[in-house]
Amino acid sequence: MNRRSVIGLVLATAVLTACGSTSSVRQALPAAQNGKVSYQLADVGAKGVEVPAKFIKNLRKYLEKDLDKRGLLGSGEGARKVSVSITEFSMSQGASRLLGAFAGKDFVKADINVVDAASNKIIGSTTIESKDGLAGGGPELFTSNHAKAISKFLQGK
Repeated sequence: MNRRSVIGLVLATAVLTACGSTSSVRQALPAAQNGKVSYQLADVGAKGVEVPAKFIKNLRKYLEKDLDKRGLLGSGEGARKVSVSITEFSMSQGASRLLGAFAGKDFVKADINVVDAASNKIIGSTTIESKDGLAGGGPELFTSNHAKAISKFLQGK
């Protein structure tokens, strides 16, 4: 392997390992009684931390889009209600994003609660953390990836 190939491989590995999500499931979601489950977003917001309104709006949009794509977005009495509460948030802004790894890392931590529509009781909860150590994917990609991590929990993955 030549020097350029090695450098390219190292950079590609750094980008792939710098992005990711982890979750800490406190209460796994039970299977649906009739085998069909749907979710509606009851609340997406922040708790005790400043989060740009655009991030919250886009998180809702991307989460609804992902759930709809999987046939899990619903409304009405039968849909489970999902609440997303962002508890920690940090995102590089503007020109500093051009510095990549030197811009700081993008980070979001959110508590997810799922309420059964019939009993009005919490039936599932988790905390999901997403980070992009290089701040290189851009805010849209970072927000979309966090929404996908939430969607995976709702899918039981």
